[in-house]
Amino acid sequence: MRCASCIRLLLRNKCYNNPMQIDLLIFDLDGTLLNSKQTIIDSINFMLQKLGKKEKPAYLIASYIGIGDRHLIEESVDGDQALVDKGLEIFRADYPPRIAKEGKLFAGTVEMLEKFKNKKKVAFSNGRRVMLELNFKKHGLEGYFDQLIGGDDPALAKPNPYYINQLLTEFNVEPAKAMMVGDLVIDIQTGKNAGIKTCAATYGIGLPADLTSTKPDLIIDDIRDLMRLVK
Repeated sequence: MRCASCIRLLLRNKCYNNPMQIDLLIFDLDGTLLNSKQTIIDSINFMLQKLGKKEKPAYLIASYIGIGDRHLIEESVDGDQALVDKGLEIFRADYPPRIAKEGKLFAGTVEMLEKFKNKKKVAFSNGRRVMLELNFKKHGLEGYFDQLIGGDDPALAKPNPYYINQLLTEFNVEPAKAMMVGDLVIDIQTGKNAGIKTCAATYGIGLPADLTSTKPDLIIDDIRDLMRLVK
């Protein structure tokens, strides 16, 4: 008899009994591999306090995440350009040591990466590359990944498919055998823009209903679900 989570996978993912052949896995970081939602929220509210502004509810701050830290700050200060640079300075000073202390991988992340250790794997975040490096070093993930791509150049950040197209060429992988795994709509949009497979992670920062509306190829409620859906 199948467990409840297996039944959900079966209903949502047509390939449950016939896993997809994927040679290149591209992962978002925050909300996909790293459970950082609350830490980001806490750091933003700390920034708002320092600026003398009222704290914001968690759901609202979460809705700002995913396009890069400057966008996150702009939204958090309600577009007040006089506060953006100062807010960014506060956030960039506060968040790295906070996430280094509090950050945790989602349960099963290392198990999943070990399962796919022979596949090409890339981390692609709209956050700064320095934050990818900090988190990967803290959690000992460097050896599992072939490349780390940050959003330091806003023009090339998600949903721009530029980096994914570069990866397909570099690793000589056809689009049908590459997959973008992420917890935000922008991640799924990026994968679709590049013409590759997409997997929506409902356990992260994005709202499940929003993710489902993008019609990803796969939907997972736990990072370990990927092991049953990809070969």
